Amino acid sequence: MTKKPLEKIRVIFMGSPDAAVKVLAALNEDERIEVPLVITKPDKPRGRAQKVIIAKIKQYALDHGIKVFQPDLINIEESLAYVDTFDSDLIFLIGYGKILGQELLNLPRYGCINLHGALLPKYRGPAPIQASILHGDTETGITYMAMDEGLDTGDIIDQVKIKIKKNETADELQLRLANLVAKSVAQVIVDYVSGKLIAKPQDKSQATYCHILNRDDGKIDWTEDAKSIHDKIRAYTSWPGAFTYLDGHRLKILQAEPHQQMAKQKPGVFFLKDDKEPAVACGSGYLSLKKLQLEGKKAISGEEFARGYGRLALTRCR
Repeated sequence: MTKKPLEKIRVIFMGSPDAAVKVLAALNEDERIEVPLVITKPDKPRGRAQKVIIAKIKQYALDHGIKVFQPDLINIEESLAYVDTFDSDLIFLIGYGKILGQELLNLPRYGCINLHGALLPKYRGPAPIQASILHGDTETGITYMAMDEGLDTGDIIDQVKIKIKKNETADELQLRLANLVAKSVAQVIVDYVSGKLIAKPQDKSQATYCHILNRDDGKIDWTEDAKSIHDKIRAYTSWPGAFTYLDGHRLKILQAEPHQQMAKQKPGVFFLKDDKEPAVACGSGYLSLKKLQLEGKKAISGEEFARGYGRLALTRCR
């Protein structure tokens, strides 16, 4: 591979999450890099009103004079031809959410780099941040990967590790990881293009996988131990959300605290902790519920919920 001279590196940015805006900003503001195009998902209606809202990634690009491309299909001939007109050195992806074909991977001079929110080969797949918390990990990080056609199987360019905080949610961890990327991405790209960073193959024998999340993944099984349920609540904030059913109504558990002490009640049964805070017995230990949201209602504190639900004690979750 011919090394890039010292002129600006042309990087096409592909991404969709709001948290990726600071990464795009970091690249756009670096004097060694030029971002001629942002590729992001098409605008879609959001919320109950189904109002089309411009994503933050798109808005940043428009505000800074960067062209935006939002194809329904990225691997078709028309899309490939358009991307090719930008004569890119590299494509950088973060949370784009679609698989790139080999023809697109071959377009930039130095290929495509994907940012993965875990330490590959651990948690290959679409939800690595949630998987790290769900499995009770105390450490995670980011991986810069040279893309191939496989699912997160490309060679590793660089990795940065961080500790997961005790009560950190997936949303909070995603923001910290995005900050980590914003601080390191430009230098990683410069060092990779110059040949200072050499991509190395993953150890396939250590690979683990995570699946795409769906609405039902958040259903709580109260026969599990309190810590595991607490990890699920942290992992699935804000999507799909950890939930149970109370009198046939969906009840989201937004914040909770696990306790190792065994409750007298059977798993899934409510009781009042210190006569004021709602708690639920688990297979091992119990959870005190700090913040809840009954379907169709606003989120409130556990104590507010207990006061408004007069017969909560001894009620069973389903």
